[in-house]
Amino acid sequence: MRAVRPPDYRAVIGALLSRSAVRELTGDAAGAFADAKKGLRLARAAAEPLSEADSLALLSELFSATGRYGDVLQASSDALERYQAAGNLRGCSTCINNIGAALDAQGQHAGALQQYQRSLEIDIRIGDRSGQAYSLNNIGNIHTGRGDHRIALGLYTESLQIRKEIGDIAGQARCLNNIGACHDCLGDPDEAMRCYQESYRIKRRIGDRRGQALSLNNIGLLHRLRGEQGEALRCYRESLAIREAVGDRRGQAESHNNIGVLLARRNAPGEALEHYRRSLGLYELIGDPRGQAHVRQNSADALLALGEVTAARAELDRARALAETHGCGETLRRIARTETELARRPDGRAAADR
Repeated sequence: MRAVRPPDYRAVIGALLSRSAVRELTGDAAGAFADAKKGLRLARAAAEPLSEADSLALLSELFSATGRYGDVLQASSDALERYQAAGNLRGCSTCINNIGAALDAQGQHAGALQQYQRSLEIDIRIGDRSGQAYSLNNIGNIHTGRGDHRIALGLYTESLQIRKEIGDIAGQARCLNNIGACHDCLGDPDEAMRCYQESYRIKRRIGDRRGQALSLNNIGLLHRLRGEQGEALRCYRESLAIREAVGDRRGQAESHNNIGVLLARRNAPGEALEHYRRSLGLYELIGDPRGQAHVRQNSADALLALGEVTAARAELDRARALAETHGCGETLRRIARTETELARRPDGRAAADR
């Protein structure tokens, strides 16, 4: 009689997690969550701690993509505990990196930087080139947020070189997007557009819909700065549609804000305000205080243009409180400019758009 081979639970769970990752990349958030949660249930039932850690780590990334940062911290911490017990340093580094990303998104940038540097140290120690590229990229993001664009550009370029060496096509696209943003901030919009478009072409080729939305958003921003408002609005709306389809709440918040800015420049402050309110609601939902401060500042400008001075003052006060608490230097500068404009024109009707 033929012996019955026991099921290879790790292989089954691994297949589920692989399918989950593919579904997330192509915009099937519900399917991605379903597979990851099924993998977690199976790992727990089979008493497979490493598979349980793998499932939790993937879930933390899915939570991050949908702006559920409290869940990211919990899932990453649970996975980290299991990886540490197993001596799996690569898994530890991934979880530490994910914890950093969640802290960064919630405005805790100093804590995020500590986690990213800790992750990078592990990556270097174990020779994980892919992990090094991720950590360098994320440290670059911190410097971008601080306005240190040349430092960020060096980190992104180093990350891109590693990704080329190891054949990480998706990672190359992400790096190109970040490099483009640095060139834009450093006053080279043509090079920025070249990087954004190359990033977009790669993302379309590999089916990265979330990434396509980000590239379209950035291409739209450059069109707006060139005065090509119709093309900018097309890119923003296409980006928003993708972000809604894949459940990217942070991306939706960004898109609504950008559409609002463009409508304000077209002298449509009422329509702009509606998009700002949608953006603010999403930033509040995912717990991003820096995003809230930025959008409240834009809302104040729209309210001034509508002549609603009292409401504009209240919105500026809320924006300032958030910006001061979370170190939003650029937003504070914009608030100061709006307050100067408000003092000069108390009816608020001629306040400049930003």
